[in-house]
Amino acid sequence: MIYLTGDIHGSLDFDRIRPENLISRGVDCQPEDILIVCGDFGIPWTDPAQGPDREMLEEIARWPYTVAFVDGNHENFALLNQYPVVAWKGGKAHQLLPNLFHLLRGELFTLGGHTFFTMGGTMSTDRWMRREGISWWPEEIPSEAEWQHAWDTLDRDGWKVDYVVTHTAPTCWKIQGGMRMVAHLGDKCPVARKLEELESHLTYRRWFFGHLHDDRITQDGKAVWLYEKVVTPSLQSPVTVL
Repeated sequence: MIYLTGDIHGSLDFDRIRPENLISRGVDCQPEDILIVCGDFGIPWTDPAQGPDREMLEEIARWPYTVAFVDGNHENFALLNQYPVVAWKGGKAHQLLPNLFHLLRGELFTLGGHTFFTMGGTMSTDRWMRREGISWWPEEIPSEAEWQHAWDTLDRDGWKVDYVVTHTAPTCWKIQGGMRMVAHLGDKCPVARKLEELESHLTYRRWFFGHLHDDRITQDGKAVWLYEKVVTPSLQSPVTVL
């Protein structure tokens, strides 16, 4: 079974993906199951060899299921990029642990018999109060090469996938979700604007994203905001309908 949830921000919401807390929500993950986090995973953040990062990584390594995540804007990209890139489930990922994978941008994975296209990253609106290389990294914005790779991946598969997993949302869904400043002043995030273009060409069943700290779904079931909810691609766990 595949499950998805929203941002955990490292230790802040780490409890949500612990086995005992998943079980309390009716989610009993088995060894063959995969839990996908829609960005802002936030582990490791300071040093995977010591302190809270090490403790969380050691705990994840003991879990019976696999955890995978797309990157958000609140990630330590300098640390993430040190992990080896491996072939996994048809795509490429950084492997942090035997059961922990960072799903790279513009990749297509086959999970549970379905295809999942992944594209992490977005612009931090709070980067003015962060320090580059300490709490903010410019790699949060996908490069032109990464966007080209995404386009090439989708070209090879005829621009048709089952599910899409990103951190931020295309601009249209930000507006539909009630972000009035975006509606009136335009979307300043280049990632959301680029995803808007991608969405207009792509055929897919459902698109999952985090970042906006909400749990809801569009009336047509195509777009799913995720934060605290843990859902399956078929949405066996309900979210609020817009």
